[in-house]
Amino acid sequence: MQGDVVAVPRSLVIDFATFQRDVLPVLQEWATHGGISPVFDPGSTDLPPVTLESHLSVDHSAYPPNPNRAAAWSGQLRTRLERTAPGSILVADNAAETLVLAVTDATNAKILFLLLGIPGVLAAGALGLAAGSALAEANRREEALLRMRGATSGQIRRVAAADAAVVGLCGSIVGLLAAAVTVSLVTGGPVWRGVAAGELATTAILALAVGGVTTVIRLLRLRRAEHGSEVAAERHLLERGWSPLWKRAYLDLIFIALGLSVLGINRLAGGLSQTPIEGTSLALSFYVLLAPIFLWLGVTFLAVRVVLAILGRRAQRGHSEPLPSWRAAATRWSGRRPARMAVALMLGALAVAFGTQVLTFAATYHTAKVTDAQAALGSDMRITPNDPTNKLPAVGSQIAAVSPFRLVPAQAGSDRKTIMAIDPSSYPAVSTMAPRILQGQGPQALANDPLGVLLLKELAVDFDVGPGDTLPITIYPDDFEKSTNLKLHVLGVYGSFPPTTPPPDQPAELVVSAAAIPKTVPVPPDFYLARVAPGHQVSAAAAELGRSLDDRFGVTTVANPIQRGLTALNLAGLGRIEALGAALIAAVGVAVLGAFLVLERRREFAILRAVGAQTSQVLTGPAQEGIVVVMGSLLIGVPVGLGLALIEVRVLALFFALPPPILTLPAGPLAVFILFMVMTSAVAMAAALAAVTRVRPAAVLREP
Repeated sequence: MQGDVVAVPRSLVIDFATFQRDVLPVLQEWATHGGISPVFDPGSTDLPPVTLESHLSVDHSAYPPNPNRAAAWSGQLRTRLERTAPGSILVADNAAETLVLAVTDATNAKILFLLLGIPGVLAAGALGLAAGSALAEANRREEALLRMRGATSGQIRRVAAADAAVVGLCGSIVGLLAAAVTVSLVTGGPVWRGVAAGELATTAILALAVGGVTTVIRLLRLRRAEHGSEVAAERHLLERGWSPLWKRAYLDLIFIALGLSVLGINRLAGGLSQTPIEGTSLALSFYVLLAPIFLWLGVTFLAVRVVLAILGRRAQRGHSEPLPSWRAAATRWSGRRPARMAVALMLGALAVAFGTQVLTFAATYHTAKVTDAQAALGSDMRITPNDPTNKLPAVGSQIAAVSPFRLVPAQAGSDRKTIMAIDPSSYPAVSTMAPRILQGQGPQALANDPLGVLLLKELAVDFDVGPGDTLPITIYPDDFEKSTNLKLHVLGVYGSFPPTTPPPDQPAELVVSAAAIPKTVPVPPDFYLARVAPGHQVSAAAAELGRSLDDRFGVTTVANPIQRGLTALNLAGLGRIEALGAALIAAVGVAVLGAFLVLERRREFAILRAVGAQTSQVLTGPAQEGIVVVMGSLLIGVPVGLGLALIEVRVLALFFALPPPILTLPAGPLAVFILFMVMTSAVAMAAALAAVTRVRPAAVLREP
């Protein structure tokens, strides 16, 4: 059905007992004498056929928590009720439409959470691989000892596989428990509350699968490493430089090209564009959300490539000249053997970019949500009469201005529309947000032209009209007494006109002056907007006004709007969790670098000690690499994260009546995130440097 559900004119409301006692016997008597024919003549005094309705309330806790299952369960309940008296009753499911919308919203919310969560999964997996590779040197020595004692290659592989499987399984379980505790602390309840058991099990299985994949990749890398010679590998690095697969295959440029291609194709196909006539409930294409991930990887890899090129040039510059200081020696050493530092830098930059992106996206989302809620209400408070005939009494001094609004059903061509009639003289005083006018004039022009109209952009495109054109419409097309033909003058075209969601939750597509409604058609206001006087709190004024109006009017403020869909999500908890995880990933990346230094360069430190190097001189190289990693992670990760957030914020335009801000920079949370990352990295690096100072040259040089 298209259009409005219009009330029947000249209706009479009586209690059911009176109807059953006085009216029903007459109708039954008429039915026994041949029945009552349907009445189409509005002037007839006969009554139409009688239908009895029973309104049933379903306990909300009976619905499954999953929207898809809830919609199916509601349909099954309707079918069961109809089967109780086949052919005699017809059951209308009032919850069906809401549940269908909830299904779409839940799908979009899951995709949105995946958009924010997948980079964290990838960063965590990379951290696991980097941490595993830190133990490569220790594993090589242990395997050499096992071979000296007679162990075969098969036995060594089985021991390594069992060790990796146990560690991977324990790590996955600990990760699941930590995630459950964190989510419970953020949400204030157990992690399984409101989540179906099957979905919870699926999530746990997926998390274990990610851990399993990481473990398998680590095993494959260990097996490949055992067939090579460490001395040959080091000589190859010194002669030809470090050139990993992503660098040789130019994966950074490929990822950037893929991300830009996805965005370009989607742009040409008309994606990421809002269609208010059809509503903002649309399923996002998952491939579109892959673009930020490709760009996140590609831009970070490209930045690391540039850093490596700079270090390589500095290492080659004057390579035959004597080194003036230990710092210069450390710089040349980092340029000739950048593998471990580059891995830590890449991991830290990815993690910092991820954390910056999440914090910025969540802050921009919150700003857009608050702005959308303000535009939906239109003012400080909305006053809705419980009975349309109730007249608004005089309000107190805490209210500075009040303006009435009327919602008028209309028909333009064959389409049903809703007109919002405003009072142009009082509207500017109550509106807290100005309409977004795209063409022509704004609401002030309605005061000069009583038959002027402002159109929603999509409606103007649909009817191919613009400022200066005439739009014929019929108001109250279903009420023969009020039905009136009007020729409205199009004065302007708007993108949004606060209040964007009047009480029926149906945005008006046309805005006119109340003077456009003929005086022969009495139309009481459907609601009022009120602006609180300066110096008064909105909540206190609303509470006082609600008490004075008793139960005749309902008072709504921005603090308690009815929100549906993605505009009601709260990403603050998710942002805090993922930002904390990102900072820890970056810090652990620095710790992995420290583990590399301690486990792989023990001989080098021992030789430096043996030739008389002081502690400060030995620590110069590791400390410089740690500083480069931390500073490089911030210098690369923060701009990349802001750029990704800028792209992802474009998705928010699909869910809000007003376009979101370009970007909301959360200075406080971002500063805390950076400070936490630097402090945890400093602690990790300090622990690594302390381990370096404990290296005993004699014991290390005697090792096989």
